[in-house]
Amino acid sequence: GRELIGYVPWQFDMPSRGKGYERAWRYLLDPDFFRAPFGPTTVERHDPLFLLQPHCCWWSGQSWPYATTQTLKALANVLQFRAPGLGDEGPGLTEEVTAADYVDLLAAYARTHRKHGRPYLAEACHPDTGSFEGHDAYNHSEHYFHSGFADLVITGLVGLVPRPDDTLEIRPLFPAAWDHLRLDRLVYRGREVAVVWDRDGTRHGLGPGLHLLAEGRVIASAPRVGRLTAPLPPPSEALAAEGLVDDGLRPGIVPTRENVAVNNDGGYFPRVVPSSVAPGTSPARLQDGVAWFLRSPPNRWESAEAGAEATLVVDLGTPRRVDTIALHLLDDDPALLAGTADAAVPGRDAAPSDVRAPGEVALEAWDGSAWEPLAAAIESSAGPGRIAGHMATRLRFAPRELARLRVTLRPRAGSRVGLSELEAWGEALVPLEPVAPPAGNLAFRPAGPDAPEFPRASASHTSRYDRVERANDGVISYQVNPNNRWTAYESPDATDWLEIDFGAPRAFRRVELALYDDRGGVQPPERFHVEVWRGGAWEAVAGERHQPERPLGNVVNEARFDPVTASRVRVVFTHAGQSRSGVSEIMVWDD
Repeated sequence: GRELIGYVPWQFDMPSRGKGYERAWRYLLDPDFFRAPFGPTTVERHDPLFLLQPHCCWWSGQSWPYATTQTLKALANVLQFRAPGLGDEGPGLTEEVTAADYVDLLAAYARTHRKHGRPYLAEACHPDTGSFEGHDAYNHSEHYFHSGFADLVITGLVGLVPRPDDTLEIRPLFPAAWDHLRLDRLVYRGREVAVVWDRDGTRHGLGPGLHLLAEGRVIASAPRVGRLTAPLPPPSEALAAEGLVDDGLRPGIVPTRENVAVNNDGGYFPRVVPSSVAPGTSPARLQDGVAWFLRSPPNRWESAEAGAEATLVVDLGTPRRVDTIALHLLDDDPALLAGTADAAVPGRDAAPSDVRAPGEVALEAWDGSAWEPLAAAIESSAGPGRIAGHMATRLRFAPRELARLRVTLRPRAGSRVGLSELEAWGEALVPLEPVAPPAGNLAFRPAGPDAPEFPRASASHTSRYDRVERANDGVISYQVNPNNRWTAYESPDATDWLEIDFGAPRAFRRVELALYDDRGGVQPPERFHVEVWRGGAWEAVAGERHQPERPLGNVVNEARFDPVTASRVRVVFTHAGQSRSGVSEIMVWDD
Protein backbone atom coordinates (compact mmCIF):
# COMPACT_ATOMS: atom_id res chain seq x y z
CA GLY A 1 0.00 0.00 0.00
CA ARG A 2 0.88 3.65 -0.35
CA GLU A 3 1.91 5.79 2.63
CA LEU A 4 1.81 9.57 3.01
CA ILE A 5 5.56 9.71 3.65
CA GLY A 6 6.00 8.94 -0.05
CA TYR A 7 5.45 12.66 -0.69
CA VAL A 8 8.32 13.75 1.57
CA PRO A 9 10.97 13.76 -1.22
CA TRP A 10 9.11 16.68 -2.86
CA GLN A 11 9.44 18.60 0.41
CA PHE A 12 13.12 18.87 -0.57
CA ASP A 13 12.52 19.03 -4.37
CA MET A 14 14.37 15.73 -4.80
CA PRO A 15 12.49 13.64 -7.41
CA SER A 16 13.91 13.91 -10.93
CA ARG A 17 11.91 15.85 -13.48
CA GLY A 18 10.71 14.24 -16.66
CA LYS A 19 10.22 10.79 -15.12
CA GLY A 20 6.48 11.00 -14.55
CA TYR A 21 6.75 10.75 -10.77
CA GLU A 22 4.28 13.63 -10.31
CA ARG A 23 1.45 11.21 -11.18
CA ALA A 24 1.65 10.14 -7.52
CA TRP A 25 -0.09 13.38 -6.50
CA ARG A 26 -3.42 12.27 -7.99
CA TYR A 27 -3.83 9.86 -5.05
CA LEU A 28 -3.61 12.67 -2.48
CA LEU A 29 -6.82 14.18 -3.81
CA ASP A 30 -8.80 10.97 -4.17
CA PRO A 31 -11.11 10.08 -1.21
CA ASP A 32 -10.60 6.39 -2.09
CA PHE A 33 -6.91 6.85 -1.23
CA PHE A 34 -5.67 9.70 1.06
CA ARG A 35 -8.21 12.50 0.99
CA ALA A 36 -10.33 12.99 4.13
CA PRO A 37 -12.19 15.91 5.79
CA PHE A 38 -9.52 16.09 8.53
CA GLY A 39 -6.82 14.36 6.58
CA PRO A 40 -4.98 13.32 4.66
CA THR A 41 -4.75 9.80 6.02
CA THR A 42 -1.25 8.46 6.65
CA VAL A 43 -1.99 5.19 4.78
CA GLU A 44 -4.18 4.83 1.72
CA ARG A 45 -7.57 3.26 2.32
CA HIS A 46 -6.76 0.45 -0.17
CA ASP A 47 -3.92 -0.79 2.00
CA PRO A 48 -4.98 -4.16 3.52
CA LEU A 49 -3.53 -2.96 6.84
CA PHE A 50 -5.47 0.34 6.82
CA LEU A 51 -6.94 0.63 10.34
CA LEU A 52 -8.30 3.54 12.37
CA GLN A 53 -7.45 2.85 16.00
CA PRO A 54 -9.18 4.44 19.01
CA HIS A 55 -5.85 4.88 20.82
CA CYS A 56 -2.30 6.04 20.17
CA CYS A 57 0.06 5.61 18.39
CA TRP A 58 -0.72 3.97 15.07
CA TRP A 59 0.57 4.95 11.62
CA SER A 60 -2.16 2.97 9.94
CA GLY A 61 -4.62 5.58 8.73
CA GLN A 62 -5.02 8.30 11.33
CA SER A 63 -4.31 11.90 10.32
CA TRP A 64 -0.96 13.03 11.78
CA PRO A 65 -0.62 16.85 11.79
CA TYR A 66 3.14 16.78 11.39
CA ALA A 67 2.84 14.52 8.35
CA THR A 68 0.23 16.92 6.95
CA THR A 69 2.73 19.76 7.38
CA GLN A 70 5.32 17.78 5.39
CA THR A 71 2.80 16.98 2.67
CA LEU A 72 1.67 20.59 2.30
CA LYS A 73 5.29 21.75 2.14
CA ALA A 74 5.94 19.19 -0.58
CA LEU A 75 2.79 20.18 -2.48
CA ALA A 76 3.80 23.85 -2.40
CA ASN A 77 7.18 22.94 -3.91
CA VAL A 78 5.49 21.04 -6.74
CA LEU A 79 3.12 23.89 -7.53
CA GLN A 80 5.62 26.72 -7.17
CA PHE A 81 8.55 25.14 -9.02
CA ARG A 82 7.10 22.43 -11.28
CA ALA A 83 3.61 23.51 -12.32
CA PRO A 84 2.66 25.64 -15.36
CA GLY A 85 2.33 29.33 -14.59
CA LEU A 86 4.52 29.52 -11.48
CA GLY A 87 7.10 26.80 -12.05
CA ASP A 88 10.54 27.06 -13.58
CA GLU A 89 10.93 26.20 -17.23
CA GLY A 90 11.91 22.63 -18.02
CA PRO A 91 10.60 19.07 -18.11
CA GLY A 92 8.58 17.53 -15.33
CA LEU A 93 5.80 20.11 -15.15
CA THR A 94 2.60 18.67 -13.73
CA GLU A 95 -1.11 19.30 -13.92
CA GLU A 96 -1.99 16.56 -11.45
CA VAL A 97 -2.58 19.16 -8.72
CA THR A 98 -3.49 22.84 -8.67
CA ALA A 99 -3.18 25.78 -6.33
CA ALA A 100 -6.83 25.28 -5.42
CA ASP A 101 -5.92 21.84 -4.10
CA TYR A 102 -3.30 23.40 -1.83
CA VAL A 103 -5.80 25.89 -0.45
CA ASP A 104 -8.35 23.11 0.06
CA LEU A 105 -5.87 20.91 1.98
CA LEU A 106 -4.66 23.89 4.05
CA ALA A 107 -8.29 24.59 4.99
CA ALA A 108 -8.71 20.97 6.10
CA TYR A 109 -5.54 21.35 8.16
CA ALA A 110 -6.95 24.49 9.76
CA ARG A 111 -10.12 22.59 10.70
CA THR A 112 -7.94 19.91 12.31
CA HIS A 113 -6.53 22.48 14.75
CA ARG A 114 -9.64 22.28 16.93
CA LYS A 115 -11.11 20.30 19.80
CA HIS A 116 -14.61 21.03 21.09
CA GLY A 117 -14.50 24.29 19.12
CA ARG A 118 -11.29 25.54 20.75
CA PRO A 119 -7.78 25.83 19.24
CA TYR A 120 -5.98 22.55 19.85
CA LEU A 121 -3.60 20.04 18.32
CA ALA A 122 -2.25 16.66 19.40
CA GLU A 123 -0.31 13.80 17.86
CA ALA A 124 -2.96 12.22 15.65
CA CYS A 125 -6.69 12.46 14.99
CA HIS A 126 -9.50 10.59 13.28
CA PRO A 127 -9.33 11.68 9.61
CA ASP A 128 -13.10 11.55 9.10
CA THR A 129 -14.29 13.20 12.33
CA GLY A 130 -11.32 15.26 13.55
CA SER A 131 -11.57 13.66 17.00
CA PHE A 132 -8.36 13.46 19.05
CA GLU A 133 -9.97 11.00 21.47
CA GLY A 134 -7.49 8.33 22.48
CA HIS A 135 -4.58 10.18 20.90
CA ASP A 136 -3.99 12.88 23.51
CA ALA A 137 -3.69 10.75 26.62
CA TYR A 138 -2.61 12.39 29.87
CA ASN A 139 1.03 13.44 29.91
CA HIS A 140 1.52 12.21 26.37
CA SER A 141 0.51 14.55 23.57
CA GLU A 142 -2.10 17.01 24.79
CA HIS A 143 0.51 19.71 24.16
CA TYR A 144 2.10 17.94 21.20
CA PHE A 145 2.29 20.97 18.94
CA HIS A 146 3.42 19.26 15.74
CA SER A 147 2.23 22.06 13.49
CA GLY A 148 4.08 24.10 10.85
CA PHE A 149 0.99 26.15 10.07
CA ALA A 150 2.64 29.60 10.02
CA ASP A 151 5.31 28.46 7.56
CA LEU A 152 2.67 26.92 5.31
CA VAL A 153 0.87 30.26 5.15
CA ILE A 154 4.00 32.40 4.62
CA THR A 155 5.93 30.26 2.13
CA GLY A 156 3.01 28.28 0.71
CA LEU A 157 -0.21 30.26 0.58
CA VAL A 158 1.45 33.69 0.22
CA GLY A 159 4.43 32.13 -1.53
CA LEU A 160 7.48 33.88 -0.10
CA VAL A 161 10.59 32.26 -1.62
CA PRO A 162 13.65 32.52 0.68
CA ARG A 163 16.64 33.59 -1.44
CA PRO A 164 20.33 34.23 -0.78
CA ASP A 165 20.27 37.64 -2.53
CA ASP A 166 18.47 40.92 -1.80
CA THR A 167 15.47 40.07 -3.97
CA LEU A 168 11.95 39.71 -2.62
CA GLU A 169 10.13 36.98 -4.53
CA ILE A 170 6.69 35.44 -4.12
CA ARG A 171 4.99 32.55 -5.93
CA PRO A 172 1.51 32.77 -4.37
CA LEU A 173 -1.00 29.95 -4.24
CA PHE A 174 -4.05 31.83 -2.92
CA PRO A 175 -6.92 32.29 -5.41
CA ALA A 176 -7.47 35.49 -7.35
CA ALA A 177 -11.16 35.23 -6.42
CA TRP A 178 -10.33 36.28 -2.86
CA ASP A 179 -11.23 39.91 -2.21
CA HIS A 180 -8.11 40.65 -0.19
CA LEU A 181 -5.10 39.21 1.64
CA ARG A 182 -2.29 40.87 3.60
CA LEU A 183 0.87 39.44 5.14
CA ASP A 184 2.41 42.24 7.17
CA ARG A 185 5.38 43.06 9.42
CA LEU A 186 7.54 40.19 8.21
CA VAL A 187 11.26 40.85 8.82
CA TYR A 188 13.13 39.38 5.85
CA ARG A 189 16.86 39.89 5.24
CA GLY A 190 16.88 42.86 7.62
CA ARG A 191 13.88 44.60 6.05
CA GLU A 192 10.27 44.74 7.11
CA VAL A 193 8.24 43.51 4.16
CA ALA A 194 4.58 42.97 3.32
CA VAL A 195 2.52 41.23 0.63
CA VAL A 196 -0.87 42.73 -0.23
CA TRP A 197 -3.62 41.49 -2.57
CA ASP A 198 -6.56 43.84 -3.09
CA ARG A 199 -8.82 42.59 -5.89
CA ASP A 200 -10.69 45.84 -6.54
CA GLY A 201 -8.39 48.24 -4.70
CA THR A 202 -10.92 49.31 -2.05
CA ARG A 203 -9.45 47.52 0.95
CA HIS A 204 -5.87 48.72 1.52
CA GLY A 205 -5.58 51.97 -0.43
CA LEU A 206 -2.77 50.77 -2.70
CA GLY A 207 -4.86 50.28 -5.81
CA PRO A 208 -6.14 47.02 -7.30
CA GLY A 209 -3.87 44.02 -7.69
CA LEU A 210 -0.86 42.42 -6.03
CA HIS A 211 1.72 44.55 -4.21
CA LEU A 212 5.09 43.96 -2.57
CA LEU A 213 6.15 46.40 0.13
CA ALA A 214 9.46 46.94 1.91
CA GLU A 215 10.05 49.47 4.67
CA GLY A 216 6.46 50.67 4.18
CA ARG A 217 6.88 51.48 0.47
CA VAL A 218 5.51 49.66 -2.59
CA ILE A 219 8.42 48.13 -4.52
CA ALA A 220 6.46 46.09 -7.10
CA SER A 221 2.87 45.62 -8.29
CA ALA A 222 0.99 43.36 -10.70
CA PRO A 223 -2.64 43.26 -11.82
CA ARG A 224 -3.01 39.50 -11.27
CA VAL A 225 -2.02 36.86 -8.72
CA GLY A 226 1.22 35.30 -9.87
CA ARG A 227 4.97 35.24 -9.52
CA LEU A 228 6.36 38.65 -8.60
CA THR A 229 9.88 39.83 -7.76
CA ALA A 230 11.49 43.10 -6.73
CA PRO A 231 14.94 44.23 -5.53
CA LEU A 232 14.95 45.07 -1.84
CA PRO A 233 15.87 48.65 -0.87
CA PRO A 234 18.68 49.35 1.64
CA PRO A 235 17.67 48.65 5.25
CA SER A 236 15.94 51.55 6.96
CA GLU A 237 17.73 53.79 9.41
CA ALA A 238 15.21 52.72 12.05
CA LEU A 239 16.14 49.07 11.67
CA ALA A 240 19.83 49.96 11.67
CA ALA A 241 19.36 51.91 14.90
CA GLU A 242 17.69 48.86 16.43
CA GLY A 243 20.64 46.68 15.47
CA LEU A 244 18.66 44.63 12.93
CA VAL A 245 21.21 44.97 10.13
CA ASP A 246 24.72 43.67 9.57
CA ASP A 247 27.17 45.41 11.91
CA GLY A 248 30.26 43.82 10.38
CA LEU A 249 30.98 41.58 13.36
CA ARG A 250 30.00 38.52 11.36
CA PRO A 251 29.63 39.26 7.64
CA GLY A 252 26.20 38.38 6.36
CA ILE A 253 24.81 37.73 9.87
CA VAL A 254 22.44 40.26 11.39
CA PRO A 255 21.53 40.55 15.07
CA THR A 256 18.14 39.26 16.05
CA ARG A 257 15.93 39.20 19.12
CA GLU A 258 17.05 36.27 21.25
CA ASN A 259 15.99 34.76 24.56
CA VAL A 260 19.44 34.27 26.09
CA ALA A 261 18.05 32.51 29.19
CA VAL A 262 16.75 29.41 27.39
CA ASN A 263 18.71 26.19 27.95
CA ASN A 264 17.67 22.98 26.22
CA ASP A 265 21.17 21.65 25.59
CA GLY A 266 21.81 20.70 29.21
CA GLY A 267 24.83 22.99 29.65
CA TYR A 268 25.75 24.41 33.04
CA PHE A 269 24.86 27.91 31.75
CA PRO A 270 22.51 29.69 31.53
CA ARG A 271 21.20 28.66 34.93
CA VAL A 272 18.23 29.68 37.11
CA VAL A 273 18.61 29.15 40.86
CA PRO A 274 15.47 29.80 42.96
CA SER A 275 15.42 30.47 46.70
CA SER A 276 13.02 27.53 47.17
CA VAL A 277 11.30 24.83 45.13
CA ALA A 278 7.94 23.16 45.80
CA PRO A 279 8.00 19.35 45.39
CA GLY A 280 6.86 18.20 41.97
CA THR A 281 8.02 21.40 40.27
CA SER A 282 11.36 22.25 38.68
CA PRO A 283 13.36 25.39 37.86
CA ALA A 284 14.54 23.58 34.71
CA ARG A 285 11.04 24.14 33.31
CA LEU A 286 11.72 27.89 33.38
CA GLN A 287 14.32 27.52 30.61
CA ASP A 288 12.78 25.01 28.22
CA GLY A 289 11.22 27.55 25.85
CA VAL A 290 7.71 26.38 26.70
CA ALA A 291 5.09 28.46 28.51
CA TRP A 292 1.73 27.05 29.49
CA PHE A 293 -0.30 27.71 32.58
CA LEU A 294 -2.33 24.55 33.16
CA ARG A 295 -1.54 22.30 36.10
CA SER A 296 -1.67 19.08 34.08
CA PRO A 297 0.74 18.14 32.77
CA PRO A 298 2.99 20.45 34.78
CA ASN A 299 5.46 22.84 33.17
CA ARG A 300 6.22 25.02 36.16
CA TRP A 301 8.30 26.11 39.09
CA GLU A 302 6.54 27.03 42.33
CA SER A 303 7.90 28.54 45.54
CA ALA A 304 7.73 26.32 48.61
CA GLU A 305 6.27 28.52 51.35
CA ALA A 306 3.06 30.59 51.31
CA GLY A 307 3.56 34.25 52.07
CA ALA A 308 7.35 34.07 51.72
CA GLU A 309 9.26 36.24 49.27
CA ALA A 310 10.88 34.21 46.47
CA THR A 311 13.96 35.04 44.42
CA LEU A 312 15.36 33.61 41.21
CA VAL A 313 18.98 34.22 40.26
CA VAL A 314 19.60 34.02 36.51
CA ASP A 315 23.26 33.29 35.76
CA LEU A 316 24.00 33.60 32.04
CA GLY A 317 27.61 32.58 32.52
CA THR A 318 28.86 35.49 30.39
CA PRO A 319 27.69 39.07 29.73
CA ARG A 320 24.79 39.25 27.29
CA ARG A 321 22.98 42.30 25.96
CA VAL A 322 19.55 42.29 27.62
CA ASP A 323 16.67 44.80 27.63
CA THR A 324 13.60 42.77 28.63
CA ILE A 325 12.76 40.13 31.23
CA ALA A 326 9.55 38.24 30.48
CA LEU A 327 7.89 36.42 33.38
CA HIS A 328 5.19 33.91 32.41
CA LEU A 329 3.49 34.00 35.80
CA LEU A 330 1.23 31.27 37.11
CA ASP A 331 -2.12 31.91 38.69
CA ASP A 332 -4.23 28.92 39.72
CA ASP A 333 -7.30 30.97 40.56
CA PRO A 334 -10.24 28.69 39.61
CA ALA A 335 -11.82 31.61 37.76
CA LEU A 336 -8.83 31.76 35.42
CA LEU A 337 -8.86 27.99 34.88
CA ALA A 338 -12.57 27.89 34.05
CA GLY A 339 -13.11 26.47 30.57
CA THR A 340 -9.59 25.05 30.28
CA ALA A 341 -8.50 21.43 30.10
CA ASP A 342 -7.68 21.58 33.82
CA ALA A 343 -11.28 22.38 34.65
CA ALA A 344 -12.70 19.95 32.11
CA VAL A 345 -11.17 16.77 33.48
CA PRO A 346 -12.84 15.69 36.74
CA GLY A 347 -10.44 14.71 39.47
CA ARG A 348 -7.32 15.94 37.72
CA ASP A 349 -5.34 18.04 40.20
CA ALA A 350 -8.61 18.65 42.01
CA ALA A 351 -6.86 19.82 45.20
CA PRO A 352 -6.98 23.61 45.42
CA SER A 353 -3.76 25.46 44.67
CA ASP A 354 -2.59 28.60 46.50
CA VAL A 355 -0.34 29.75 43.63
CA ARG A 356 -1.31 33.26 42.55
CA ALA A 357 0.30 36.05 40.57
CA PRO A 358 2.59 38.09 42.87
CA GLY A 359 1.69 41.50 44.21
CA GLU A 360 5.09 42.99 43.43
CA VAL A 361 8.07 42.21 41.22
CA ALA A 362 11.58 43.63 41.57
CA LEU A 363 14.69 43.30 39.42
CA GLU A 364 18.37 43.57 40.33
CA ALA A 365 21.66 43.28 38.46
CA TRP A 366 25.00 41.99 39.77
CA ASP A 367 27.74 44.63 39.49
CA GLY A 368 30.58 42.27 40.34
CA SER A 369 30.41 42.69 44.11
CA ALA A 370 26.79 43.39 45.07
CA TRP A 371 23.22 43.44 43.79
CA GLU A 372 21.98 46.81 42.55
CA PRO A 373 18.35 47.71 41.75
CA LEU A 374 17.50 47.72 38.04
CA ALA A 375 14.73 50.18 37.17
CA ALA A 376 12.28 48.63 34.74
CA ALA A 377 8.89 49.49 33.28
CA ILE A 378 6.32 46.76 33.95
CA GLU A 379 3.74 45.87 31.34
CA SER A 380 1.41 43.04 30.40
CA SER A 381 -1.65 42.50 28.27
CA ALA A 382 -3.60 43.62 31.34
CA GLY A 383 -2.08 47.09 30.95
CA PRO A 384 0.98 49.21 31.85
CA GLY A 385 2.22 48.57 35.38
CA ARG A 386 -0.04 45.53 35.74
CA ILE A 387 1.26 42.16 36.96
CA ALA A 388 -0.93 39.33 35.73
CA GLY A 389 -1.01 35.55 35.57
CA HIS A 390 -1.68 33.38 32.52
CA MET A 391 0.28 35.79 30.35
CA ALA A 392 3.73 37.33 30.07
CA THR A 393 4.55 40.22 32.40
CA ARG A 394 7.49 42.09 30.86
CA LEU A 395 10.07 44.17 32.66
CA ARG A 396 11.67 46.56 30.14
CA PHE A 397 14.81 48.62 30.72
CA ALA A 398 17.59 50.32 28.76
CA PRO A 399 19.78 47.72 26.98
CA ARG A 400 22.81 46.72 29.00
CA GLU A 401 25.37 43.95 29.30
CA LEU A 402 24.34 41.54 32.07
CA ALA A 403 25.86 38.29 33.27
CA ARG A 404 23.71 37.79 36.37
CA LEU A 405 20.38 39.20 37.46
CA ARG A 406 17.92 38.51 40.23
CA VAL A 407 14.13 38.55 40.14
CA THR A 408 12.22 38.97 43.40
CA LEU A 409 8.56 37.94 43.58
CA ARG A 410 6.60 39.26 46.56
CA PRO A 411 3.44 37.15 47.01
CA ARG A 412 -0.01 38.24 47.95
CA ALA A 413 -1.13 37.36 51.48
CA GLY A 414 -1.39 33.61 52.06
CA SER A 415 -0.28 32.62 48.58
CA ARG A 416 2.74 31.19 46.82
CA VAL A 417 4.20 32.29 43.49
CA GLY A 418 5.21 30.39 40.38
CA LEU A 419 6.36 30.65 36.78
CA SER A 420 6.08 28.56 33.66
CA GLU A 421 8.92 30.37 31.86
CA LEU A 422 11.51 33.07 32.54
CA GLU A 423 12.97 34.78 29.48
CA ALA A 424 15.79 37.34 29.06
CA TRP A 425 15.52 39.11 25.70
CA GLY A 426 18.02 41.25 23.83
CA GLU A 427 19.76 41.73 20.51
CA ALA A 428 22.31 39.02 19.75
CA LEU A 429 24.20 37.40 16.92
CA VAL A 430 23.07 33.81 16.57
CA PRO A 431 24.06 31.14 17.05
CA LEU A 432 25.22 32.31 20.46
CA GLU A 433 28.78 31.44 21.37
CA PRO A 434 28.54 28.57 23.88
CA VAL A 435 29.55 29.27 27.48
CA ALA A 436 31.97 26.82 29.06
CA PRO A 437 31.01 25.43 32.47
CA PRO A 438 32.92 26.75 35.48
CA ALA A 439 36.31 25.17 36.03
CA GLY A 440 36.83 22.82 38.94
CA ASN A 441 34.19 20.10 38.53
CA LEU A 442 36.30 17.10 39.57
CA ALA A 443 33.69 14.59 38.36
CA PHE A 444 33.47 15.81 34.75
CA ARG A 445 34.53 13.37 32.04
CA PRO A 446 33.77 14.44 28.46
CA ALA A 447 31.96 11.96 26.24
CA GLY A 448 33.54 10.44 23.17
CA PRO A 449 36.22 7.97 22.12
CA ASP A 450 39.06 10.30 23.21
CA ALA A 451 37.75 10.69 26.75
CA PRO A 452 40.32 10.13 29.51
CA GLU A 453 40.11 7.06 31.72
CA PHE A 454 39.43 9.17 34.83
CA PRO A 455 37.29 10.40 36.43
CA ARG A 456 35.18 7.28 35.98
CA ALA A 457 31.58 6.66 37.09
CA SER A 458 30.27 3.33 38.36
CA ALA A 459 27.20 2.21 40.28
CA SER A 460 25.84 -0.70 42.30
CA HIS A 461 23.04 -1.10 39.74
CA THR A 462 22.35 0.60 36.41
CA SER A 463 19.01 0.29 34.64
CA ARG A 464 19.06 -1.46 31.28
CA TYR A 465 17.56 1.76 29.84
CA ASP A 466 20.36 4.02 31.09
CA ARG A 467 24.14 4.41 31.09
CA VAL A 468 26.21 5.25 34.14
CA GLU A 469 28.75 7.28 32.14
CA ARG A 470 26.03 9.83 31.40
CA ALA A 471 26.07 10.79 35.07
CA ASN A 472 29.31 12.78 34.68
CA ASP A 473 29.30 13.90 31.03
CA GLY A 474 28.57 17.56 31.83
CA VAL A 475 24.96 17.49 30.58
CA ILE A 476 21.98 18.19 32.86
CA SER A 477 18.76 17.04 31.24
CA TYR A 478 15.53 15.79 32.77
CA GLN A 479 14.00 14.75 29.43
CA VAL A 480 12.49 11.30 29.23
CA ASN A 481 13.69 10.77 25.67
CA PRO A 482 16.42 11.18 24.66
CA ASN A 483 17.66 10.50 28.14
CA ASN A 484 20.87 11.65 29.78
CA ARG A 485 20.90 9.89 33.11
CA TRP A 486 21.88 7.07 35.36
CA THR A 487 19.09 5.39 37.34
CA ALA A 488 18.78 2.35 39.59
CA TYR A 489 15.41 1.47 38.03
CA GLU A 490 14.54 -2.23 38.58
CA SER A 491 17.17 -2.60 41.31
CA PRO A 492 16.18 -5.30 43.82
CA ASP A 493 17.80 -3.40 46.69
CA ALA A 494 16.46 -0.68 48.97
CA THR A 495 19.72 1.27 48.65
CA ASP A 496 22.10 1.87 45.74
CA TRP A 497 25.21 3.95 45.18
CA LEU A 498 26.79 6.05 42.44
CA GLU A 499 30.60 6.39 42.56
CA ILE A 500 33.19 8.69 40.99
CA ASP A 501 36.77 7.39 40.87
CA PHE A 502 39.21 10.30 40.35
CA GLY A 503 42.16 8.01 39.70
CA ALA A 504 44.24 9.96 42.24
CA PRO A 505 43.58 11.80 45.53
CA ARG A 506 41.60 15.02 45.16
CA ALA A 507 40.50 17.66 47.70
CA PHE A 508 36.77 18.56 47.70
CA ARG A 509 33.98 19.75 49.97
CA ARG A 510 30.78 19.88 47.90
CA VAL A 511 28.70 17.53 45.74
CA GLU A 512 25.87 18.58 43.43
CA LEU A 513 23.28 16.07 42.24
CA ALA A 514 20.80 16.78 39.44
CA LEU A 515 18.24 14.25 40.69
CA TYR A 516 16.02 12.75 38.02
CA ASP A 517 12.28 12.28 38.56
CA ASP A 518 9.86 10.79 36.02
CA ARG A 519 7.01 10.78 38.59
CA GLY A 520 6.80 7.02 38.18
CA GLY A 521 9.39 4.30 38.63
CA VAL A 522 12.20 6.81 39.20
CA GLN A 523 11.68 9.40 41.92
CA PRO A 524 13.85 11.37 44.39
CA PRO A 525 15.34 9.18 47.12
CA GLU A 526 14.02 9.21 50.63
CA ARG A 527 17.50 10.40 51.60
CA PHE A 528 21.14 10.21 50.51
CA HIS A 529 24.57 10.63 52.04
CA VAL A 530 28.15 11.03 50.81
CA GLU A 531 31.00 8.60 51.53
CA VAL A 532 34.73 8.59 50.65
CA TRP A 533 37.20 5.73 50.24
CA ARG A 534 39.83 5.72 53.02
CA GLY A 535 42.10 3.03 54.34
CA GLY A 536 40.50 0.36 52.24
CA ALA A 537 36.94 1.11 53.41
CA TRP A 538 34.08 3.57 52.84
CA GLU A 539 33.39 6.16 55.53
CA ALA A 540 30.82 8.95 55.75
CA VAL A 541 32.01 12.53 55.35
CA ALA A 542 31.79 14.82 58.38
CA GLY A 543 29.50 17.80 58.78
CA GLU A 544 27.24 16.90 55.86
CA ARG A 545 24.34 19.28 55.24
CA HIS A 546 21.91 19.47 52.33
CA GLN A 547 20.15 22.17 50.31
CA PRO A 548 17.28 21.56 49.95
CA GLU A 549 17.01 19.59 53.17
CA ARG A 550 14.75 16.94 51.61
CA PRO A 551 15.72 15.59 48.17
CA LEU A 552 13.82 17.11 45.26
CA GLY A 553 13.52 15.71 41.76
CA ASN A 554 14.51 17.56 38.57
CA VAL A 555 16.41 20.00 40.74
CA VAL A 556 20.12 20.37 41.51
CA ASN A 557 20.52 19.18 45.13
CA GLU A 558 23.63 20.19 47.04
CA ALA A 559 25.56 18.40 49.79
CA ARG A 560 28.25 20.39 51.65
CA PHE A 561 30.62 18.85 54.17
CA ASP A 562 33.95 19.36 55.88
CA PRO A 563 36.92 19.47 53.45
CA VAL A 564 38.19 16.01 52.55
CA THR A 565 40.87 14.46 50.33
CA ALA A 566 40.19 11.10 48.68
CA SER A 567 40.59 9.27 45.40
CA ARG A 568 36.99 7.99 45.32
CA VAL A 569 33.64 9.38 46.39
CA ARG A 570 30.19 7.88 46.26
CA VAL A 571 26.62 8.88 47.03
CA VAL A 572 24.44 6.29 48.74
CA PHE A 573 20.72 6.57 47.98
CA THR A 574 17.94 5.18 50.16
CA HIS A 575 15.10 4.73 47.70
CA ALA A 576 11.63 6.09 48.35
CA GLY A 577 9.19 3.18 48.59
CA GLN A 578 9.00 1.09 45.42
CA SER A 579 10.54 3.79 43.22
CA ARG A 580 14.26 3.95 42.50
CA SER A 581 16.71 6.85 42.45
CA GLY A 582 18.30 8.50 39.43
CA VAL A 583 20.79 11.24 38.54
CA SER A 584 21.24 13.24 35.36
CA GLU A 585 24.56 14.68 36.56
CA ILE A 586 26.90 14.49 39.54
CA MET A 587 29.37 17.33 40.14
CA VAL A 588 32.14 17.45 42.73
CA TRP A 589 33.71 20.77 43.79
CA ASP A 590 36.32 22.17 46.14
CA ASP A 591 34.61 25.51 46.73
